[in-house]
Amino acid sequence: MPASTSNRVTVLAFFSLLSILALTPVAIVTLPPILDYPNHMARMHILAALPSTAELARYYAIHWTVAPNLALDATVPWLVGIASVEDAMRLSLAFILLGLAGGCLALWAVAAWLALERRSAALRVIVGMVMATTIYLAHLAAFGCYALAIIVLSLTPFEPDRSPAPKLRRAFFTLITLIPAAALFLMSPTVGAPTAVDYGNPLRKFDLPVSLFDNYNRIFDGATFAVLLIAAIIGLIRGSIVLHPRMRWCLIALLMAFVLLPSRLLSASGIDHRLPIAIGFIFIATTDWTGLDPRRMRIVGGMLIGLLLIRMTVIGAVWLRADQEYALLRPGLDRIMTGDAVAIAAPARSVQAGGIPLLHFPTLAVIDRNAFVPTVFADPLQQPVRLTELGARLGAEVVPAALWQMIRQETPPALPGYEELVIVDPPRPLRLDRLPGAVVFDAPRLIVVRLPHPSHEGPK
Repeated sequence: MPASTSNRVTVLAFFSLLSILALTPVAIVTLPPILDYPNHMARMHILAALPSTAELARYYAIHWTVAPNLALDATVPWLVGIASVEDAMRLSLAFILLGLAGGCLALWAVAAWLALERRSAALRVIVGMVMATTIYLAHLAAFGCYALAIIVLSLTPFEPDRSPAPKLRRAFFTLITLIPAAALFLMSPTVGAPTAVDYGNPLRKFDLPVSLFDNYNRIFDGATFAVLLIAAIIGLIRGSIVLHPRMRWCLIALLMAFVLLPSRLLSASGIDHRLPIAIGFIFIATTDWTGLDPRRMRIVGGMLIGLLLIRMTVIGAVWLRADQEYALLRPGLDRIMTGDAVAIAAPARSVQAGGIPLLHFPTLAVIDRNAFVPTVFADPLQQPVRLTELGARLGAEVVPAALWQMIRQETPPALPGYEELVIVDPPRPLRLDRLPGAVVFDAPRLIVVRLPHPSHEGPK
């Protein structure tokens, strides 16, 4: 922050205005077109509604553990008591965006760790334990980045000292602060996941950094990344941008982690996909831009604000178009009977983010109709929501991509135990008379079919 009070006020004013701009898409739509957003929202509804909702209790149960990534699960259901689940999720999304713009939890924790560097070891350990455990419970990837950063910092002196003793002492206290979170992880179900390591296509390592600006136009996103990367390199070469001597080692460590980490590990996918964003934040936190003269600073600032305006215009346009399409499709979910079990058929390509995704759209039937949708996130290694014995049995019988292929080949199965079928992005042309039931909603991207056979045994 600038030293003078007037400059600080100016920076905070610009930050507030730009934050409002960044939150505009969240404010103008009902359902943000984020790939798995509806699925997370459905899980929040289940957490808030159980055990008092009998229809949901047939298929879902709640089992809390010390698994990581519980930030939404631990906060949003409490908001549902005073707001709808849709509003609670959008409010949470707004706080996430503001938190990212303000530096994100892990960076604030690193800043606190540095600020306490010359204070007593006891204070640092206590504060460090609280911060590390909080970050772990919020998100495992964030905890990994934070842990790597403070370990590297502990091995880099903050004052000239050739003796290894201070470094070892700082490293010892640093590791102590990570013990509670590490213990929780060892006790969590996540650690029991099969060790499946998958690096995917190694060429993706060159493409993933563009995810810093990954929205809806790959060429524009790539051009944005390239321009800013070149500008940063030129600034570093000329000395206008200076890397902090200690923090640069954190940046190097994260870059090495990005290169070495697989794409899939344990029960999580896209491990290395998360690193470019963390690297971007660390780069901003590591660099000093005051070497730019005021005129160039204004030019750079103006260009960045202009780029933000262009990108927010693109995002806003896509989100508004998506909101209109979702509004046309959501009445199709109203044709589902309350408490019904809904089979999902979706093409394999639907797992790709971007555009107007529909893969997880049918999970909104959990909110609208208290229905059972087998694709709801209920992985016992990752979420507190679990499937009951009935839900697990029904979920094991249907694979959305395989079912979609059967429908495409006009050989759909009988689907015993299910009362409804939702087809996402149905194959075209499609003979409706070859479907296993009566079509109650037909749109180009979504079809709802009421199955003729009776439902599972037992009353609703």
